[in-house]
Amino acid sequence: PGTTIVRTEERTIVQTVTPTPTPKKETVVVWTFPLGTEEEHKKQLKMMEKAFESKNPDIDLVFEVYPWQGRDARMITAAAGGEAPDICYLNTRHIAKLSFLGALQPVENIIPKYYLDNIYPWVIEGAKAGEHIWAATNLISAPYVWWYNPDIFKEVGITPPKGPEDAWSWKQFIEAAKKLKEHGYYVAHPSKPSVVCITRPLFQQAGVDICKQGPPFVTEVMFNNSKGVRVFKFWQDLFYTYGVMHPSMLGAVPEWQPERELFAKKEVAIMLDTTGLPVYLNKIKSDVKAEVLGFLWCDEEGKEYMTGDVVPGYWGIFKQAYNKHPEAVKRVFQWLLSEEGIELWCKWAGFNSPYKTQEGWLKGTELYEVIRGDELAKWLPYGSPEWGNHPAANDIYNIIQANMDAVAHGIMTPEEAVLDAARKCVEAMKRSLSL
Repeated sequence: PGTTIVRTEERTIVQTVTPTPTPKKETVVVWTFPLGTEEEHKKQLKMMEKAFESKNPDIDLVFEVYPWQGRDARMITAAAGGEAPDICYLNTRHIAKLSFLGALQPVENIIPKYYLDNIYPWVIEGAKAGEHIWAATNLISAPYVWWYNPDIFKEVGITPPKGPEDAWSWKQFIEAAKKLKEHGYYVAHPSKPSVVCITRPLFQQAGVDICKQGPPFVTEVMFNNSKGVRVFKFWQDLFYTYGVMHPSMLGAVPEWQPERELFAKKEVAIMLDTTGLPVYLNKIKSDVKAEVLGFLWCDEEGKEYMTGDVVPGYWGIFKQAYNKHPEAVKRVFQWLLSEEGIELWCKWAGFNSPYKTQEGWLKGTELYEVIRGDELAKWLPYGSPEWGNHPAANDIYNIIQANMDAVAHGIMTPEEAVLDAARKCVEAMKRSLSL
């Protein structure tokens, strides 16, 4: 405070003047996980912070980047301990669990009308449960397809499919992998936690699914039958019977995506990935080529079941944090869902926008050529959104993957794996709904 003395002819008046306080900024914290490399992602997030704060000087937008590994437990622990962020990057399988636990804020009255009017309708489905929308899509991955090394294929004498019209069946895939193995080359799938991106498509290709999604949430699985056994038999063939899958894929939790490095070293000739593989090869200036092999289908079920994973990413709001400063969180959330926010968030990393108005936004760019955008576009219509709209989704994935590992090691037969997984998944479903 300052003091001013005012003198008049009759008296002296002392006035105390208190300076107007500087308005306190609101801080909104957003948790995310690396798109591309952590270094690249953090650089992009700084640009997002500046772009938002230039229009909203009364709010500090703070992105915090965490590893993909262990993120499920991190979210639930933070919510239970009262330390959740305001906004968090989510995938489908997190939404049902967190909303069922009461951790998420419904967003149907927060999502901008422009967003709802201009996105692809299906991208919001995975975020619905009951009467509410619990999150909003912020990106759509390229389809998880099998990639191959064309030089190795030529060396070994393998003719790849030209597109969806002559996509490989499981039997054709196994035969090609066996031929590669004879020449010292392997197959690889995404390492954990992204191995979830191969799990559901295998069941779908076999003409079945894991369970019914969405409310009312069920306590029955759909794979406790011969079709489920066929999935585990295919997995057994890849690992235990023929040994065509790279040994580092055998159940360990390796460093994040070592399979890309294995592909670059020419140890792996076929691997499942999104655009991450060609982007990685381009970044390290590798002379190894990667071309799109595409999706697979199960011989017993037919080509109409050919599919692969397409993963939407979501922004969700944690209720406890939202209640502390709803207006600030609302403004950040709505900006993140704007065309500007979406473009800054994911275009640089080669992801698709949920906006129909931004369809084909990568065409004509160097990145589009690197990721084989035209080839990937052929397979996108056959893709399926990532499974997970059930509170027990994470537990179910862990159970199925553990039994896939057991089959790969020869510890379980496919029949035993199905029976055991079905029983444990039902128990997990019942447990998740009794909380």
